[in-house]
Amino acid sequence: MTVERTQHSAAGYERSSAPHRRSGSMASGLIAEVYEQFPYGIMVMDPAGRLITANRRARQILGRGGPGEDLTDTCCSLFGCRRPGGPLARCCITEVALQTAKRLPELRLDVAAAPSGALWVTAAPLDEAGSAVVFQMRPGSPQDRRTRTRPHWLDGPQLRIYALGSLRVESREGPLTGDWLEQRPGQLLRFLVAERQRVVPTEVIAAAVWGQTGRSAPNTVRHFVHALRERLEPDRTKHGESSFVVSRRGGYTLNAERVCIDVDEFELEVRRGRVAIAGMERAQAIERFERAVELYRDDFLADEPYAEWAFAERERLRAIAGDTLRSLSVLYEHEPSRSAAYLERLGGMEPFDNDVHRDLIAALLRLGRRSRAARHYHAFRRRLMGAFGDAPDFELAELMPNP
Repeated sequence: MTVERTQHSAAGYERSSAPHRRSGSMASGLIAEVYEQFPYGIMVMDPAGRLITANRRARQILGRGGPGEDLTDTCCSLFGCRRPGGPLARCCITEVALQTAKRLPELRLDVAAAPSGALWVTAAPLDEAGSAVVFQMRPGSPQDRRTRTRPHWLDGPQLRIYALGSLRVESREGPLTGDWLEQRPGQLLRFLVAERQRVVPTEVIAAAVWGQTGRSAPNTVRHFVHALRERLEPDRTKHGESSFVVSRRGGYTLNAERVCIDVDEFELEVRRGRVAIAGMERAQAIERFERAVELYRDDFLADEPYAEWAFAERERLRAIAGDTLRSLSVLYEHEPSRSAAYLERLGGMEPFDNDVHRDLIAALLRLGRRSRAARHYHAFRRRLMGAFGDAPDFELAELMPNP
């Protein structure tokens, strides 16, 4: 990325947040100048960790200050993400910032290519949608030993929860199993996963999960929170603070710094795919979307089909998965077998959708699979007639490819 384009991108990112309302080009010019002259290095990465823009100080700190120099780096190439032996060996700093959805503590990194030999770096999501990650840098010193111990937030999650499909829980020691998953502690965990973006008051938990109200409700919740913590952290010291289920402001939530949930990974991959689509990067979009649908094993908390508190989140995620499968079918429109495979999976999720089944049957016909296309058409017709008394809005013959 050239310096000129960098300056233009910086102005675009900052324009909406001007502290004073100045008119037209004067405000834009001031913002761009502040960005370039800021005493710390500032960079913006897209969700895939690719550099979008870097200010003048960032280029100086990185030793990339040449006029017109094209910066094509990624956060991983700059900071050593997933490089064995380094503090980021197990993770990518862009991914950690997006997953935790907040500013990360400052970290010192040895960077041999930088003039100072080391950097202090922090990162935070640009916005709630996770459209980009903002980095701030300042020079460090290789002799500074304040970061020789690995920061806890880089150790990765100690608890992994799989909520797409039937609930599964894993710690560093292996799977956590047992009857408790189907009992009240397991119900509480499922609810906290569904409400993972907020602190849920005890009264709300009791009413939503067990239909309990009144003075005893908070005590019931506290009892089962204790039971859940015992299951998740059997070696926790008595009265010790929980790493996973934390108490805040009269309620409970999962600790995003210690708990990784496949739902969040799924949504992150979808966002990255959409960014790639917007940038007309087909291969990158396919890679991200395919990773997302791989993560989507089944509907959200499929083993809790009747819990009302799970309905909205299940339908929201199901719609995202459907859109992603549809996008993949379009991206593979010149490869009918792959397009048909994604449409078939989408058809299983949307058994009454005319458009989905029309496109699937058309893809099968393009592949020359007429018998299968005919069977699918008649099965869809029977299903639609049985449920709604309506026939499909298309006929099989209409979908035959031109000779």
